[in-house]
Amino acid sequence: MRHILTLVVFVLVGFTLPAQTTKIIGSISDEQGKGLASTTVSLLKTKDSSLVKVSLSDQSGQYQFINIKDGNYFVAASSVGYSKKSSQAFEVNGNDIAVPSFALKQVPNNMNTVTVTAKKPFIETRLDKTIVNVDASPTNAGSTAMDVLEKSPGIIVNNDGSISLLGKQGVIVMLDGKPTYLSASDLANLLKNMPASALDQIEIMTNPSAKYDATGNSGMINIKTKKGMNNGFNGSLMLGATTSIYKMDDKLYFMPKSQNSFNFNYRRYKFNFFGNYNPNFFRGRNVLEIDAKQINSQGELKGYTDQQTKFKFGNFNQTLKLGLDWYAGKNSQCA
Repeated sequence: MRHILTLVVFVLVGFTLPAQTTKIIGSISDEQGKGLASTTVSLLKTKDSSLVKVSLSDQSGQYQFINIKDGNYFVAASSVGYSKKSSQAFEVNGNDIAVPSFALKQVPNNMNTVTVTAKKPFIETRLDKTIVNVDASPTNAGSTAMDVLEKSPGIIVNNDGSISLLGKQGVIVMLDGKPTYLSASDLANLLKNMPASALDQIEIMTNPSAKYDATGNSGMINIKTKKGMNNGFNGSLMLGATTSIYKMDDKLYFMPKSQNSFNFNYRRYKFNFFGNYNPNFFRGRNVLEIDAKQINSQGELKGYTDQQTKFKFGNFNQTLKLGLDWYAGKNSQCA
């Protein structure tokens, strides 16, 4: 039995460590070779161009993605006033990757035609924080709040659901400007069952200003939910369902998943009553196979065990949030 336990521990460690250390780095510049700061760099899967993670370049144009799983990817860079450009595909296989640097071409100015559009960018950079506008990315449709956090720049979500910012633990996560006071596991369950359609913005603060509690020196994340601004009663309803197909023993099984949300608010004079209700469910199946061999000190096979476990799982979670705003004066803002 001692040999079997040693073998299992070794396998688990071997598969876990590379996923925690894999890093992708690169740089973006203009046509003159000067690094472009605050460029939005997206990491996408080669197979279907789905978004995995977003990063922002620093003052020298450098960017990085950390804790990336093995697979085939490419990066796409975009910046205001420049044409979007993508890199060649590359493979992540447990080793750090240095993506060849590339330059963005400046879009020529044409004053003959002027078009003004009002569209929020997916990522906004300000002096004290980075803002993720959730609705600005079509890939967030049908996702959860945890999925959006995992894609956001600088944020890492571990397998146990703990959240870190730029590699720092102890990040304070707030909901509509107020601390959640939840444990890491409870917060993870809340975010996994909160649909992205209920979110308005995610504010990421690596160096919180003095108005926040000093305990947020590891960074703060403020998740802002949607609120209506019109007088009277208004709201929105979103129903979404997806399914995966799992094949086992030549049989096909459907594994449905539903993300639903109902957001509402009633605004009258100085008062605004708001809330959201999120009922979600998930069903799944899996198979666990264990093949173990018992070997003595002479290297002889003394026995073996083949074990197969079939199991199905699922959950049904409901989240209800209610709040009340009071505007003390015309210059006051919503809490």
